[in-house]
Amino acid sequence: MLACRRTDGLYRLLSAYEQHYQAAMRSSGMMTFDDVQRLLHPGASGHGLALSREPGPDRLYIDYRLDGELDHWLIDEFQDTSDQQWAVIRNLVDEVLQDDGGNRTFFCVGDVKQAIYGWRGGNAALFGEVLDTYGDRIRTRPMHECQRSCPAVLDAVNRVFGHLELDLIPESARTAWNAAWTDHTAARDEPGYACLLETTRPEGGDREERSPWAFVADLVGAIQPRKRGWTVGVLTRRNEVAGEVGDAIRAGCPGLEVAVAGSRLLADNPVVHTLLALIRFATHPGHTQAWRQLQMSPLRAGLERDGWGIHNLPAEILRRVAGSGYRDVLETWGRRLEQAVDLDRFGLQRLTQLLDAAAAYDRTGDRDGNHFLETMEHASVEDAGAGAAVQVMTIHKAKGLGFDIVILPELVQRKNMILSGVPTLLTHGSVRAPLDTDWVLRTPESDVLEFDDALAGALDEERDRRASEALCVWYVAMTRARRALYMVMADPPKSGRTLTPALLFRHQLAGEGGTGGEPREVQFGKTRFTLCYETGRADWYEEKPFGKARRTSRKARSRRPLFRATEQPVLDRREPSKTDAGVGRADWLLNPESRAVREFGSAIHELFCAVTWSGEADVEAVVADWERETAASPDVRRDVVPQFRNALQAGAIREALARPKGNVALWREKAFDVVLDNAWVSGVFDRVTIIRNARGEVERVDVVDFKSNRIHGGSAVQRAAESYADQMRLYRQAAGEILGVPVDRVYARLIFTVPLMVVDVTGVNGPVGGWQVV
Repeated sequence: MLACRRTDGLYRLLSAYEQHYQAAMRSSGMMTFDDVQRLLHPGASGHGLALSREPGPDRLYIDYRLDGELDHWLIDEFQDTSDQQWAVIRNLVDEVLQDDGGNRTFFCVGDVKQAIYGWRGGNAALFGEVLDTYGDRIRTRPMHECQRSCPAVLDAVNRVFGHLELDLIPESARTAWNAAWTDHTAARDEPGYACLLETTRPEGGDREERSPWAFVADLVGAIQPRKRGWTVGVLTRRNEVAGEVGDAIRAGCPGLEVAVAGSRLLADNPVVHTLLALIRFATHPGHTQAWRQLQMSPLRAGLERDGWGIHNLPAEILRRVAGSGYRDVLETWGRRLEQAVDLDRFGLQRLTQLLDAAAAYDRTGDRDGNHFLETMEHASVEDAGAGAAVQVMTIHKAKGLGFDIVILPELVQRKNMILSGVPTLLTHGSVRAPLDTDWVLRTPESDVLEFDDALAGALDEERDRRASEALCVWYVAMTRARRALYMVMADPPKSGRTLTPALLFRHQLAGEGGTGGEPREVQFGKTRFTLCYETGRADWYEEKPFGKARRTSRKARSRRPLFRATEQPVLDRREPSKTDAGVGRADWLLNPESRAVREFGSAIHELFCAVTWSGEADVEAVVADWERETAASPDVRRDVVPQFRNALQAGAIREALARPKGNVALWREKAFDVVLDNAWVSGVFDRVTIIRNARGEVERVDVVDFKSNRIHGGSAVQRAAESYADQMRLYRQAAGEILGVPVDRVYARLIFTVPLMVVDVTGVNGPVGGWQVV
C-alpha cells in the first residue's frame, strides 16, 4: 500500500507539473526536441501526452503532405530509435512498404549490439518489430565483416562476446545475445595487438604517491603515440573518471597533447587556482590562506621584486578591476606567471579559458568579487581535442569514432555492471512507449517483490534490459580500436561473485576455455602488470619509427574551447511587458478586483487576436467563437464584448487594423526571444504588420499593442502612453532585429480600448520625437 500511495503522489505531482509546463513553455512556442516528438505522436484521445490529446485532421494532413513529397526513407543507427520516434513515422513507412510500384523504398541500418542509448528511449527490439510486421517486404543483409578493426582486435572481441556462458548474466539476456551473435572477420589483414592486463592499484601510505590512473600514462608513454603518429582513445564509463585519467596522463607524459571530452570545471588547474587566489585576496585582504597561496606560488619572486605586499596589493587589484575589468587584471598577472615558470600546454589552455570566462563576465558590468569567484569556480569548459594525440572520453561519446589504440582502464573498478539494488520504478509493458505501458509502480520493499509474480517478473525484465545494454556498452568500447586494444583490470577480489566487467573479461579471455597461455609479468614505465591474455604482436607499434608523427593542424591548435558558466547566466532576461514604469500598491495584488482586471485584459487580447483585418472581420462570429472557448467569468464576458464591438466601430481603431496595400504579412500573439544589448529579451507581440516591396524586402513594420486601461481623457492617455515607452521601444528593437531591418523602419502604436484611442508612440524616447493621438 505504501508503494501505491507513493506512486499516486508521484503521478499527481507530475500531472500538475505537466499542466504548468504546457502553459508556460509549449503555449509560447518554446519546445524541446522531445516536445516535438510528443506533438507529432499519433496518440489516442485521452491517452496521449499534452500536445497530442486532440485527435483531428491535422495529423493526417501532415502525413499526407510528407507522403506525397518523400519516396525514400533512410534511417541510420536504427537500434537507437525510440518507440516515440518510430510512432511518428511508422504510418509513413507503412505507406511506402505497401506501394507495389517498386519506386519507393525504406532502408534502415543498425547494430543491436551497439544499442547503448536505452536510458534515453532507444529500443533495439524495433528491428524485430519491423521484420514481424512487414515480413517478406523487408530484405535483410547481415554485415559481419569489420572495416575498422584488425584481426587481433576482432579475435579478442569474438572471445569476449561470442558464446556467453557466465551464469551471472541473466539467462534470457544471455540467450538472446548468443542467438544474435556471429563471429566478426576483418576486412584487412594487418598486424595488431590485444591484451588483458592485471594491475594492483597502490594502497597505503608506504606506496609511492601516484595517481591511481598512473598506469594509463605508463602505457601511453611506452607506445609514444605522438612521435609515431598513432591516435589513442582512453575510454571510461563516467565523465569524472575521464577527467582523473586525463590529469594522470598529463602528469606522467609532460608535453603530450591530451584532450578530455565533456565538461570539466575551469578551476581544475594550479594556474587557475593561483590567479583566483589573487582575486580572493584582493576581495578579502584578511584572507590569510589566499595570501599564503600567493606566497607559495611562482608569483612570489615578482611580488617581492616589485614591492607588492599584504598592505598595498589588494587596493591595486581592486582599482584595476574597477577601471578595466577582471580579464585585464588576470591577463597581466597571467603574463607574470608565464614569465616566472614554464607553463605546460594544459596550463596555457586553462589560462586562455580563464581569460575568455573573465571577458564574458565583464560584459555583465558586475564587479562584485565574491560573485566573480563563485562564477569562475562553478564555470565549466570543453576541451578542444580534435587534433590531440590522446583523447579521453566516455564510451558513449566514443560511439561512431575510431582510434589506432584503445585503452580500457576502468575494468579496475569493481562495480556491478548490471544492476545494484532495485530500480525506482517498475513498469509492465514498455517504459519507452507510454501508450503501451500497462502500469507503473514505485518499487515496493523486497519482501513484497518476492511474493508477487508480476512485480518479480517486471524486476527480472529490467535486469535483463540492463544486462543487455551493459554488454552493448563494452562491445562498443572494444570495437573502437583499429590496431591495438589494452584492457586493464585489478587483481580479483578474494570473495564475492558480483558481475563486474573485469570478471566478464577474465572469464571469457583467460578463464576456463581461454587460450591466453600462462600469465607472466610485463612492465610499462613504472607499472608492473600481469599479462593474462594476448593475441597478435606485442611490439606491433614499432613498425612505425619515430619522426613520422601526425602533425596537429593549425586550425585544431587555435580552436578555442567553449566556455559555459553553469551557475550564473551571462545574459540578463528582460520582458518588455514588465517594464511599465508605474508603481502599484502591494495590497492591490490581494484585492479581488485585481484578478478581474487581469482577466478582462486577457479576454480583450483573445478577442483582438482573432481579428485579421478590420474590413474583413465578422465581429459577431469572432464573439461567438470566443464565448464557446473562453473560461472567463460571466462578469468579464458581460463587460468585454461591448467594449470589443465599440472598439471595432471606432474609426481610428478600424484604420489601425485595416489591411495595407501591397505584399503584407501579419503576426498575432507572436512569442519571441532575442538578444539585445547583451540582454535576453523575451515577450509576445500582440500584433505586427510587415509590409514588403516588390523585391520582397521589408519596407515598414507596424507594431501594435492593445491596452485595456480604465482611463478617459487626453492627459490620462498621454501619461499612460509615456509609461509604456520602454516596453514599446524594446518591441521595436526586437522586431527590427528579428526581421533584419533598421529600427527607424519600425513603428509602434498603442490601441486603448476604453477611450477608443490610437496613440503613435514611435517617437517616445526615440528618433521621431513626441507622441501623437491618431
